[in-house]
Amino acid sequence: MHPKSRFYPLFIPLAAVLVLATPLGAAAAPPAPASGDFAATATTINGVQFAGTNAIIDLTYTVSYTGTLVGTSVVEGTVIAHGTDAGNFHGTETFTGTVNGVPGTLTFNDVAQTAPAPSNTQRGTDTIVGATGELTGLRGVLFETGTTPGPPGPFGSYSGHVG
Repeated sequence: MHPKSRFYPLFIPLAAVLVLATPLGAAAAPPAPASGDFAATATTINGVQFAGTNAIIDLTYTVSYTGTLVGTSVVEGTVIAHGTDAGNFHGTETFTGTVNGVPGTLTFNDVAQTAPAPSNTQRGTDTIVGATGELTGLRGVLFETGTTPGPPGPFGSYSGHVG
């Protein structure tokens, strides 16, 4: 008998014990409700191009959050303002602050639509695509409803879930 083969019968039970004793990682917390208010506080227009009746606006703006999220964001993105005053927005948002009192930074993928004047109603979806600090691993989505009456930008409320 080969010297290693006499240990083989012990290997399988030992491997099974090791697998069962290895922690599988913390279970993800169930998503928690999130809600509050947001307001753009300053906007910088970085450039404008025209395509027919559409204006393509590259901009950067800051947003203040209260509620589940407490802090500020810098949003960089593009608005396509249609000749009807309606618009579509897509951008990246970097939030620094706290979520339910836990500090860190979140990165959102933002998508929003604005109805034409006079309502200027805005509806948007902010999806968490990254997190750092004590928020590392956090995922979630916020749904925003508000208005975009002009500079400095949109304001309103958000609801959704984070976890």
